[in-house]
Amino acid sequence: MILQRFPRLNYRVGLILLFSWTVFAAPLRAATARIDLTDPTPANAALRSALVPGWGQWYNSEPRKGALVGATTFLAAGASAWLFLKSGSTYNDYVTKGVPDDPLYDRYQKEHTGALVAVGVASVTYIYGIIDAYVTRRQQQYITGSSGPEFAMDQTGRMRAVYKVVF
Repeated sequence: MILQRFPRLNYRVGLILLFSWTVFAAPLRAATARIDLTDPTPANAALRSALVPGWGQWYNSEPRKGALVGATTFLAAGASAWLFLKSGSTYNDYVTKGVPDDPLYDRYQKEHTGALVAVGVASVTYIYGIIDAYVTRRQQQYITGSSGPEFAMDQTGRMRAVYKVVF
């Protein structure tokens, strides 16, 4: 009755309800969503490689490639962090010394450039690992022929036949 007399109040109540649902109910619903990494799909392999570089390759039964991708990514990221810290220290020493043509500035530039190169190597290796995990799993699915009929249990525990198509 009050809402009929005041149409703007009706609009405001609707906005308040929408806002409260967004703030309170949506996170509860999202918290119940599960990510299943046991299903051998290309997306799961890529997700594993995105979470931990090299994990997607291990998942695809390529442990050497996984170790190489993971080690390269972590070493390049560590080297870039170390070089950035070292270049910052060198630059502070250069500023403290106050001499314009000091060799400390050249050393700072080399360390900073090395840090940028290391960030590039880490980024390229990281992205390569994700793409490689996805493509390799996709190729493995076509080789093993994972498309076709399967038997699976539903949530009630009953067996059912499922025809699985992999794209």
